[in-house]
Amino acid sequence: MNTIKYKCRIVSEQFHARNWDDFTIDDVSYSSRLPLENADALIALYDPSEELLKFKGPKIWFTFEPSWHRHFNQHPVGRKLMRVLNDSEHIFYGNPNPKYQVPHPTYRGPLTTPRSSTPKEAAVTCVSNFGGQTWFLKRHIRLRNQMILHPSVELFGRPESWAVFPHFPKVWIRRPPSNFQAELLQVKITWTKNMFAFYQIIKWRYVWKIVWKQIISPKNL
Repeated sequence: MNTIKYKCRIVSEQFHARNWDDFTIDDVSYSSRLPLENADALIALYDPSEELLKFKGPKIWFTFEPSWHRHFNQHPVGRKLMRVLNDSEHIFYGNPNPKYQVPHPTYRGPLTTPRSSTPKEAAVTCVSNFGGQTWFLKRHIRLRNQMILHPSVELFGRPESWAVFPHFPKVWIRRPPSNFQAELLQVKITWTKNMFAFYQIIKWRYVWKIVWKQIISPKNL
């Protein structure tokens, strides 16, 4: 049995860390119920947390949103964290220091859909939504959509979202883009609020099964 040497507090509103069971890895115990003043280390997942500003010991803020997300430039705590945390304390895929670049793990678990006997090669992407009714006015979203809506790309996402996609410049036209794989989603698998369905499709239909949710680059647009 491992002897507990260190105690780490975990906080996350997004992932409901308060409901997690305590767990131990090697000689470190992790708990969302551990009081901050009793912690040897702190991990904050996704949400900007004031605890990161208060805690003076080893700490990590793990995020996976792009650099233009409101967490970093609008949220009052997030804006301050961007000023005071050093590279080793802000772990994310776009960290300017390659040593602290951590890919965003979107899915972990078995893929149960049987493999197609004739997989195809294609550029494939999964994007939950098109970026808002005025997506064409947002430079970063406009660039993203320009790539994912290209005819050579096969697009997956939430059907109810893409069903009302406004086609710029004729924004009164609202229907899925021509490269959206709606029929395949409806026939082969039931779409859920996460990306699990997409990974099942990738295994079933395509040659390549490596998928990045975000652009892995220090300067993410």
